[in-house]
Amino acid sequence: MTTNPAMPSEFCLPLRSVQAAGAMRRLGAEMAAVGLKGPVLIVAGATPIARLAPVWAAALDDVGMGHRVRLFGGESSQPEIAAIVEEARSLGARTIVAAGEDSLIDAARSAAAALLLPFVPCPTSCSADPSISG
Repeated sequence: MTTNPAMPSEFCLPLRSVQAAGAMRRLGAEMAAVGLKGPVLIVAGATPIARLAPVWAAALDDVGMGHRVRLFGGESSQPEIAAIVEEARSLGARTIVAAGEDSLIDAARSAAAALLLPFVPCPTSCSADPSISG
């Protein structure tokens, strides 16, 4: 077998992937099970916030993780990533969760990488991102 020097020799997979109806109710327990800690910054769009904010609060409170929810600015851009980084710093976040679609997940993932924080993607529609969804 020959290798293509342009192809990366390694890739990263999630530690855990949970996809099931009602999975968001287990968000805190699933995060705690793999050693993630709060405070947690949740970056989300308006619709997920409206529908899931009480679920996130209960799920994270159940495991003693404080959290804050930040409304995504609508575009994955350097200013938006910088704003997420600043929000995470002001919270003292130890984990970043993204609940939304691809551009939101990309921006939150970039912010988590900039801060060397664990990242949990929670796509809210069909996506190739492994996640906790539902």
